[in-house]
Parts: sequence; C-alpha cells; structure tokens
Amino acid sequence: MSGMQFWYQISKTLAEKAAWKFAEENGLDVVVINPGSVLGYSLQPALNASNAVVLDLINGIVPC
Repeated sequence: MSGMQFWYQISKTLAEKAAWKFAEENGLDVVVINPGSVLGYSLQPALNASNAVVLDLINGIVPC
C-alpha cells in the first residue's frame, strides 16, 4: 500500500483529537463511535474498503 493516502483515517484521528482537547478545556465528556463501515461519496480516487463491500454485493459476491 505504499503511496496510498488514508484521508478518512487521518481526518477521523485529527477530528477526534480536537474533540478531546476541546472537551478537556471545557470540562465536557466525549463519546467516540467508530463505525464498522463508512458509506457514501468517496473523496479518494481509489475504492475504499467500505465501498468495496457494497460493490461486491452489487456484483453478487456475498461476504463471509
């Protein structure tokens, strides 16, 4: 996977770090939900893992 960009992972990590910092500074609690799959328009040029599952289903391939 050399050279592959991980936009979702990077944005999720940065957003979560910002949320934890904001919560700590303002005396708030934070709840983090990490989804098993992310569906929708893809911002990256390559097929991501979540959309690959949907494509497999469309093509009649049932995941195990």
